[in-house]
Amino acid sequence: MNLIGIRHHQFDHVVSEILPYIGSYIRSFMLNGNWETILSTKALTILFAPSISFMFSKLQKLTLKLFSGERLLAFLDNMIDFLQLVKLDIRFLKKDADDKLMTKIFASNNGRLQSISFDDESIALKISEDDDKNMLFPNIQELRIKLEFINILPRLFKIIPNVQRLHVCVEKTLDEEDHNHLFIDLSPFIYLTDFHLRLVKSLGMFDDITNILRQMPFLQKLTLDLWTRDERLINGKNLISILPSSLKQFHFLIRYYISETNFEIDHVLPTWPKHIPIKYFLDEDNNCVILYTIPCCLRSTILSATISKNLPSSWTHIQQVEDLQINDVTSFNEILLIVQHFHRLQRLTIDKLEIHGVCQLFPLLQAAPNLEFLIVKYDCLKTLLDDEPTCNLLRKRIVRLEIFQGENIDSEELQRIADVFNNLIEFILNMKESKIVIDLIILTALTLWNKKELFSLHIGGSMSDEATQNLQKWLINHTDLTLDHSFATTYESNWFSLWW
Repeated sequence: MNLIGIRHHQFDHVVSEILPYIGSYIRSFMLNGNWETILSTKALTILFAPSISFMFSKLQKLTLKLFSGERLLAFLDNMIDFLQLVKLDIRFLKKDADDKLMTKIFASNNGRLQSISFDDESIALKISEDDDKNMLFPNIQELRIKLEFINILPRLFKIIPNVQRLHVCVEKTLDEEDHNHLFIDLSPFIYLTDFHLRLVKSLGMFDDITNILRQMPFLQKLTLDLWTRDERLINGKNLISILPSSLKQFHFLIRYYISETNFEIDHVLPTWPKHIPIKYFLDEDNNCVILYTIPCCLRSTILSATISKNLPSSWTHIQQVEDLQINDVTSFNEILLIVQHFHRLQRLTIDKLEIHGVCQLFPLLQAAPNLEFLIVKYDCLKTLLDDEPTCNLLRKRIVRLEIFQGENIDSEELQRIADVFNNLIEFILNMKESKIVIDLIILTALTLWNKKELFSLHIGGSMSDEATQNLQKWLINHTDLTLDHSFATTYESNWFSLWW
């Protein structure tokens, strides 16, 4: 059951009056961490209290979205006595996390959890050195997680001995460190059959992967998504020599950054046996060779926009990707040249966007007919608003809009945005770097979208003391909202939020 996307009075009614009667029939539920600051007292005692397990007596899967590390640590104290809850899905975990958070998650619900996953947008986690000596979590069978450093991986190995599927993304590595000693005296994973590793490391990666695979004698499926300067990893004879004999499926995407002047890809290809077919293409701008298996069954990955120049027109080998991040974009044509090959794509993230000249979103919107949520830089959006065909598509499709780096937006510009995005249900505007007080921007937004579909407004920036002293009274005095309306509002960490 997902309650995201309904108005405040509907939400409060459903939580307070309906959930207590149907809770025992619900098998899956999504809980948003941001709700805690805007719920009525009655709804709060239902969703964020120890009694939650009694209402959801047959819950099997719980999704936690937009929790901070600190808030999640506290909420886990309520995650007890769910007799059927075995799956925990954590999305958009934000802010810094305590070193104890990971192990507390593993132990939650009285140690009944079997499957735990963190999405790619969640922060990386750590394990304190003391935890891997004193704790064991034999209940964990499936885990998808992002770790801060690779030296945390052997600590993780020690505490989840019965894991069967393990997907790990390591966010940072220190090339000068020797990790061999960390893998000494580890017990092998005798139940692990599916291992997926995303790792960025220049040197010594072959040794790390060798040590990792030694712990997996019965592995059946291995997927590697790597960035490296270690040439041993693209040599077929070397890599095959460290693979478990039990392996049935092997997929990889390796970005090898060439360091030697006499490197020849033709010397690498013959090292691969025929039963592991591979392909490659060059990323000349980054002096990089991208080597991959056929097929390459990745569900998510990260690519540089520079590969758009070298992709074959019939490139079909990584079509199973559903979640794609493209970095270092300098034109929307780069995005289109890459995205056209990913027919199963559900989520596209553009990172490090640096568009020079006209920002043409129209072709991308045409290629994405199901797009409803747009996150865009203000300078780019301002250019889009001058293009009528693009505006027509935006007007029809976008119901959630987030604008970042909006420090220069004024009331006139906000009017232009409202004229185009007149079907919004949620509007997020980040002006936190602005030196102006955002009171007028808030009131202007509420006037412009008054009597329209919008019911969730979030604006980042500094508010006046007059407004924040009694936020509810200030809104009633300056807008059409009254005490008879059902609405909730907060101002925390320089973010104004209103839900009505």
